[in-house]
Order: sequence, then structure tokens, then C-alpha cells
Amino acid sequence: MSFLNRFFGPPNIAKLREQENIPELIKALSHDDTNIQLDAERALVEIEQTGRSDVIRSLIASGLESPESRKTVIRIIREAPDPNAVNILMDLLNAVTLDVERLPRLSPSAQKEALAGLSWLTEIFIALDTKAVKSLIGVYGNPRFERIVEHILASIGDPAFKVVASIEANDKYFVGLREQAGLFMKKLTGPGVKKFVNR
Repeated sequence: MSFLNRFFGPPNIAKLREQENIPELIKALSHDDTNIQLDAERALVEIEQTGRSDVIRSLIASGLESPESRKTVIRIIREAPDPNAVNILMDLLNAVTLDVERLPRLSPSAQKEALAGLSWLTEIFIALDTKAVKSLIGVYGNPRFERIVEHILASIGDPAFKVVASIEANDKYFVGLREQAGLFMKKLTGPGVKKFVNR
């Protein structure tokens, strides 16, 4: 137990939830007591579901360095209604500081090292499994996200590729999304595939 926890005592999660004190609830995610961590996570999920969009942004601003904060993001996205989930996924992508314009000019080993810095983001998307795929393909046409999306989908692997293929083949999706899915599948099966798929 840390000095501050001993001196001030455990945080009152119920009170923080009532106050919607997001910064203190995020701090409580790293508390020594697992029950307090879980209660803080539950409180943040509940606050987000009331329409407070700053919960996910505050978690992102915290750096998502702790496994607890990443778990909370995953749970929020899993339980969020679809429109909210899309917005949250976009927030996560926008939080990435990778210089994608510079990335293609790096050596393969330097590219791998740069993308390793996205391990926290990849971890979140992998945990979401195929729920994230449609949203990722939705931004694939944006050059800013292209390399990152390829990296994440490759990390998810075959389940993601099957979803992308079904999007391309299903006319219930709007044309632009199907075209982006087709672009990804063409690149997946083309000579540049080894750039982003380690199989």
C-alpha cells in the first residue's frame, strides 16, 4: 500500500461516482486494493453510459500506461452503443502520435520498432476482436491511419480478415466502405503483404 493510501485512507468510490469525479476515479484504477479498482472501473463505465464523452478522453489523456486503464477502455467500448463505440475508436486512433508520413521511409526494423510503441492500442483492439474491424476499415482510406489500421488488423489476424472480406462482398454496406475493404483485401493478397502481416 502506498504512503498516500495509508495517510488518506481508501477513496470513497460511491462518493466519487456521485460527484462524477473522473480524474479521481481514474487514479483509483491503480489502487492497491483490487476491489477498489473494480469499483472505480464500474463507476467510470456507468458515467460514460450517461453520455459523458470526456470519460474516454480522460483515460486517453492519462496515457493508458496502466493495464487497469486499458481494461476500462475495453469494457467501455464493449458495452457502448455502436455510435459511441465508433467515436471512442476514433478518439483512440487520434491519440496515436505515430508519424505515419515518415513511416514508409523507415527501414523494416525501424518500422517494427515504431509500431511496437502502439502496443497499448493494439492490445485494446485485439481484446475487442472483430467488433472493431468495421470502424477500422471505415478510416482505412485516410492516409493518416492506413499503416496503423494495417498493423492492428494484422495483429488481430484471420478473424479480422474474414470480416473485411465479408464487408467487401456484402452490398448492405455503403459503397465507400466496400471499396476500402476491397483495397485492404487487394493489398493483403498482393506483393506488399509482408510489410504488415507476419504470417
